[in-house]
Amino acid sequence: MRTLLILLCLMMTPSAAWAGEGGAEKAPDSQTDALPKIDMTPFKFSLIKRGRVRGKVSVTLTLVVNKSDDMKYIRLHQPQLRSDFLTALTILANQQIDPNRPIDPDIISAYLTPYADYRLGTGKVTVYVKEAMVTPE
Repeated sequence: MRTLLILLCLMMTPSAAWAGEGGAEKAPDSQTDALPKIDMTPFKFSLIKRGRVRGKVSVTLTLVVNKSDDMKYIRLHQPQLRSDFLTALTILANQQIDPNRPIDPDIISAYLTPYADYRLGTGKVTVYVKEAMVTPE
């Protein structure tokens, strides 16, 4: 009887578990979908620790331009931004990336955002990680 009462209470209580496996999904933001995007060619480099190659890293990024008017300016500065990103990713990889564990895309995005803000201006683009892989040697 006690189990039945507990089950009845759980059914009446709103919970994220009842909304499905991942909870309620957010509706796609139509404003973000309408913004122009720049898919950057993948960054590929070696993960070097203590003078030895420990793995190969591949990171693909997408830049979402927050104002359509800034697209030409961003395209003009894309080579410098790519150079900044490659330097930053190499430093980050040597400090944070383990060749035997998956790469956290949130860390990469958070690490690269200040570089984009410095090169292009604060808030001009949002950096998204499309793919981040490390292959151990």
